[in-house]
Amino acid sequence: MVANDKLVLTLKGAREHVTLHFGPNSKVFDVHRTSIGADGATTHTTLFSMSHANLAAMLQEIALPLWKVLTGIVRPLHLDWMEKRKIWAIVGVLPTGDDLSAVSRVRRRRLIPDSRLLAARLWAPEFLDELYDLDDGQFFALVSTPKNRKPRKLGYGFNVTDWRGRSRLWWIPDQRMSAAISRSEALLKDAAARHGGAT
Repeated sequence: MVANDKLVLTLKGAREHVTLHFGPNSKVFDVHRTSIGADGATTHTTLFSMSHANLAAMLQEIALPLWKVLTGIVRPLHLDWMEKRKIWAIVGVLPTGDDLSAVSRVRRRRLIPDSRLLAARLWAPEFLDELYDLDDGQFFALVSTPKNRKPRKLGYGFNVTDWRGRSRLWWIPDQRMSAAISRSEALLKDAAARHGGAT
């Protein structure tokens, strides 16, 4: 859920949620967990907090290391490899920009993704070379469909047009993403400790 000054992350039916509060008035960015007990009582636990000034300095310090971690997980995507391994693409699984607005509803001044609207916008190209026609940065899921086995998501792909106007396909394997998240968390924790963040 997206509100004016915060982002709330929760699973449907869960009795807890995590809030990212941007602190436009207090000038303090904080992340806290809210848990709801069986008696209805709520408990707030601060996971992270930092002043805007320190946060800006920290982000400037770790921008390059994080960039190296994230760009290191991207791999070229070849259609012949997808065909040989019976890998298909599902477009629309990670909506951004206008697409995000189209699959969300506003309730009590909050922007909430609607799973039915999202599912209605998903589609699979009949021919893999249609992926070259996607807008730059439009994500699609790579799904393996081996014979007599359940489909399995392998990662996410996207199209990028280079300086010559040629479309190039790239993808991010789920396994590499998990490793990158772990490395990014370590970088953030070390930087937060140096810049006064409470964790």
